[in-house]
Amino acid sequence: DVAAGGDAQAFWGTSLMNGDRVDASGGRVLTVTGTGDDAPRARAHAYDAVRVIDGKIGTRELSFRTDIGRV
Repeated sequence: DVAAGGDAQAFWGTSLMNGDRVDASGGRVLTVTGTGDDAPRARAHAYDAVRVIDGKIGTRELSFRTDIGRV
């Protein structure tokens, strides 16, 4: 299980579990959403989850946008 954490949820696509790691062939394979009392907290929870998930991606270094959810 590649968990995003209690304040975030990850939605996976075009990826497979390989033991305890996730292998992806490329493209947009992950969407992470965060929850919080306001937009900045929700955004922080989402990016915290991305950092946790980053260590569990198998085939490539995780690349992601950092401008989403800015208020």
